Amino acid sequence: MQEEEVGKNKILNIKEENYKKVIITKNGKFTVYSLFFDSNKFSTLNTLSKEDELELERESKLSKMVDFCIKILRKNFISSNELRQKLNKKFNDEELTNEVIELLIKNKILDDKKYVFIAKSLLDEAMYGKYFIIDYFKKKKISNEIIA
Repeated sequence: MQEEEVGKNKILNIKEENYKKVIITKNGKFTVYSLFFDSNKFSTLNTLSKEDELELERESKLSKMVDFCIKILRKNFISSNELRQKLNKKFNDEELTNEVIELLIKNKILDDKKYVFIAKSLLDEAMYGKYFIIDYFKKKKISNEIIA
């Protein structure tokens, strides 16, 4: 019986908090978004294998990255490229950063077309010229299809 417990992490409790599931284990606490990730998979297990624990750690890190993005997007309306740069700077994980950006775009939380529409309206209102606005979006690394 003791041999089965080696390399396993016992799940002590699972609770819901504001669209998130908090999974408390013997080795720590993991928070994952119920909206984006299949956290139900872990609710049926009594113990976590090493693979399950690594997957849970990854999902927990993705959730922290999504939280970071939402905090930024509450304050500023920024392009996906600017958000990508901020994520890479903070978390230093390009693979997960790309996954988070795709997740936010897929769930319509991040949208470069809306960003361009709003920014262009503000720049037009401030009487900036056409070439200034185009240059502004190119510096933000917005694709030409979206700018046009």
